[in-house]
Amino acid sequence: MMATGPATARPHVRPRPATIAPVLRAAVGTPRRGTRGRMEGFRQSSDRHSALGMTLVELMVVMAIVVMMVGMSVPALGRYANQMRLKAATRHVVGFMLLARSMAISAHTDHAVVIDPGQHRLTVVNLDSGETLEQAVRLPSSVTVELRVGGQPSKETKVVFRPTGSLMGRTTALVLSDRKQHQTVTITGATGAVTVDAPSLANDPG
Repeated sequence: MMATGPATARPHVRPRPATIAPVLRAAVGTPRRGTRGRMEGFRQSSDRHSALGMTLVELMVVMAIVVMMVGMSVPALGRYANQMRLKAATRHVVGFMLLARSMAISAHTDHAVVIDPGQHRLTVVNLDSGETLEQAVRLPSSVTVELRVGGQPSKETKVVFRPTGSLMGRTTALVLSDRKQHQTVTITGATGAVTVDAPSLANDPG
């Protein structure tokens, strides 16, 4: 019979004390997910409203800048439109003067360009036959014509070309004006040559 040794003593294990967390959770309750979701939704909504407010402010600033730029560009556009209208009228007058000179040379008779300031109209008349050319130049209502002879204003209303192409009388100038802008068409007396001077601006009394 085999001898047995002393019995091995088992270590004493203390019982784990019960935690109170389940008890507290049972008493207080866990945070509701709905409440947290509402808080997060409120925060996101506030962020969206803040971002929307910034966008509206930026839009108002851009609109203000656009209005300022348009206000500054309108006078410039008006001056440009006047300039283009005056240039077109000047081209028509120059072409009409050259046409009258050419007809005087080819027909061997005096031809006159008659200016009607009230009707803003120019016509060509054969002074020998009295026949008026059907073709006429009509100027815009804002364009006025002033005839000058020898650099001085004249009450004459016609420019006469001779069969030689020269002008009857001294050098004559037609000053076309559109508000503050002027364009001068000069007809040389000795040769009948038609030239256009550089445009000019009227002096602003203000």
